[in-house]
Amino acid sequence: MKKITVLFGIVLFSTFSVFSQLFEGGLQIGLNATQIDGDELGGYNHPALLAGGFVEVSPKQGFHVELGLKYGGKGATQSLNRVPSGYSRTKVSLHYIEIPVIASQQFLRKYDVQIGLLGNYLFATKVIDGNGNIVDPALYDYSTFDVMGVVGLEVPYRKKLKLGLHFSNSIGFISDKPLLRNRVVSLSAKYFIARKT
Repeated sequence: MKKITVLFGIVLFSTFSVFSQLFEGGLQIGLNATQIDGDELGGYNHPALLAGGFVEVSPKQGFHVELGLKYGGKGATQSLNRVPSGYSRTKVSLHYIEIPVIASQQFLRKYDVQIGLLGNYLFATKVIDGNGNIVDPALYDYSTFDVMGVVGLEVPYRKKLKLGLHFSNSIGFISDKPLLRNRVVSLSAKYFIARKT
């Protein structure tokens, strides 16, 4: 029995060591600058929160795949130069749960160049028109699901931090009334809770 316990301990320790070499994970927080392409509101004028958790899987040195579960705000705010006299800015707030699948290749032993897909589930919508009234979002028929392509660059900052810049764009349309797509520029910081030993 004692030998079995020792053997089990060795196997458990070895397994943990292997996984600690393959997996890293932590928390991410940042700011999205967003617009809705096709709505004629103009510009990346809508700020929104980006926050959640991530895991990085590294099958080989210098390459990893990121998986995550995050909240990502998106939407649009009318440019000031497009607001008619006597009206306020039209605002569209779209609240998504994001699931990123991103491949990352390291260059110059420091920079991570990234490309991947971002799955989005829309769980809340708020539209405010130029009169300050809340509009029924059903009028725009926003799609519940949105898949976006994403490219980005991340750089390390101290031992447990990474800073990132990403651009993402809807592959399909989030509405056909009219044809609309999400566009997002993100600035974020990652804090690693679990790092490779």
